[in-house]
Amino acid sequence: MHNIWVHDPGRDRFVLQINLEDGAETGWRYRRDPRITLPWDSAVASVDSVPTGTPVTQLLWKSPDPSPRDEHDLDVARHLLTPAQRRWLRDAVRLAHPHSPWADDPRLGHP
Repeated sequence: MHNIWVHDPGRDRFVLQINLEDGAETGWRYRRDPRITLPWDSAVASVDSVPTGTPVTQLLWKSPDPSPRDEHDLDVARHLLTPAQRRWLRDAVRLAHPHSPWADDPRLGHP
């Protein structure tokens, strides 16, 4: 089990997804390709005291087959990423998901 979904029956929708992430004391490891790692403080941030995946880890999860909503998320989030974070994401997508449309996406910079 890697995800826990919380459903609100009153609104008839899922309201929270909890990811059980892989890693070690030294850092986070991408479950789909363990060659891809990040220090925990780069992979997880606290949002209102709730540990939350950072934009780069969230986008990496979306990258294999991005939906229109995922494309929108990349458009919005890329402006929040540093050049180093965009390069890390581009390189991680290329390594784990070379057939992803984001592998050579100019929004993530050039090699």
